[in-house]
Amino acid sequence: MNRPPADERISLSCYPDDLRVLRQLVLRLAERGVRVKRTFIVRALAHMTPEVEILAHAVLRHKEEPPLRGKGNAGGTHTAERLTLYILKEDLKKLDRVSIELLRQEIEVTRTYLLRSLIYSATEGDSLAQSIKRFAQDFPDRRTREVRAKRRS
Repeated sequence: MNRPPADERISLSCYPDDLRVLRQLVLRLAERGVRVKRTFIVRALAHMTPEVEILAHAVLRHKEEPPLRGKGNAGGTHTAERLTLYILKEDLKKLDRVSIELLRQEIEVTRTYLLRSLIYSATEGDSLAQSIKRFAQDFPDRRTREVRAKRRS
């Protein structure tokens, strides 16, 4: 029997602008027939985006908003909400490799910062909708009612 890939539970600190961008993505995906939670979008983006693209998005985000450890973001706003999500362990390792590569370039970032940069980089076109549909089929969110019902039967 094939075991599903292992997930790890993490929290993602979000600023008000992050939540606004995530809500917009949820709405735009729903318009294309893809109904997913915002945490699932983050999970899918972490999986679907290659390391080199995560690196590029983080560098671009760093120019707009340098990380300020424990001091909120550059606009002075503080964390508005912490999302709890499950990310594939392999994807967390990928984020860690990107973080190490950025540290070599003297850019110190966290996994949260990398995930936030992916949120801002997401295009809400049909290709994103199709990619998230495929991801949902390959890696369903085990916490949904539908998946739990299938496991019980």
